Amino acid sequence: MDPLDLDCIVTPEMTRERLLGIERQLAERFSVDPSVVREHLITRDRANELVEDELVADWHCALASYISDLEYPEGRGPYTRDEVWLLVTIHEEKLFASWSMGRPEGWTTDARTKATVCIAFWLRDELTKIGLSEADRKTQEAYFHRWSRSEGDLFALGAEVMNDARAGNIEQGRVPHHRWG
Repeated sequence: MDPLDLDCIVTPEMTRERLLGIERQLAERFSVDPSVVREHLITRDRANELVEDELVADWHCALASYISDLEYPEGRGPYTRDEVWLLVTIHEEKLFASWSMGRPEGWTTDARTKATVCIAFWLRDELTKIGLSEADRKTQEAYFHRWSRSEGDLFALGAEVMNDARAGNIEQGRVPHHRWG
């Protein structure tokens, strides 16, 4: 008998499928479009409007396992827009803290600026985690900041930056544009 029981191994794909199954049930319960149910649930959970029952508890556990799988990029597939949204949203307060520190009381920012700042800090962490050199990391961050001004979906742009970095597609020898002189 093999000492390693293969029936007890849970793959990231199995975790993802379990999470999607639970989210389909919760989408039906809350009459929410399945394509936005995760965002809806996280928003309600943050506002303490999500009543904890067995299905919601299962969702919390499956989401935590799914996030854990996403946070360790070795051997994972390409990043998707939804994965970047989830990872940034879960850590939003931590990512935005240094940017908002020292601001006057009552200070707020618009949602796009907050998303840009959070994704930029998340990218810095992730690019460092995958072992990019400082020069390559800064190049990818500059790419994100340059395109974030015109790109409609910042989370898709963040996924693109990470996927390019992991594939080794990093701009080399780009001459910056100077407005004056």
